[in-house]
Amino acid sequence: RFLTSDLFKQIRKARKRYAEIPFVLRLQNGVIQGVLDLLYQTAEGEWIILDYKTTKDVRDLEAEAGPYRTQLMFYALACHELLGLSVREAGIYFVRPDQYFRFSLDAGGFPQLKVSLEALHQDILNRRKVWMETR
Repeated sequence: RFLTSDLFKQIRKARKRYAEIPFVLRLQNGVIQGVLDLLYQTAEGEWIILDYKTTKDVRDLEAEAGPYRTQLMFYALACHELLGLSVREAGIYFVRPDQYFRFSLDAGGFPQLKVSLEALHQDILNRRKVWMETR
């Protein structure tokens, strides 16, 4: 089904495609590491991140995609900070049910996105520290 989808057609027409891109993003209090499944530039010149998930069943697409939003926002920030790209969209393709969910991004919103993700990262580090102290 994916090979006949509009999403696949868009990827085939892409100006540029990069798969399995490892990155290390330095933040104020540490680093975030990850691997982007696919980064591509549409025929119109917009950059899109695509992440694949192999979830068996998706009853509520938005609810299933929601928990991955932060992951994709870190990917978008990494593209912006490390590659100088303003990603327009980050999406999740659920392979088995053949469904796609997109998170739109505003090119001017990257400074605020960075502030939000820095705060989230600090919160995670603080919680980890408390957890380690109580073990």
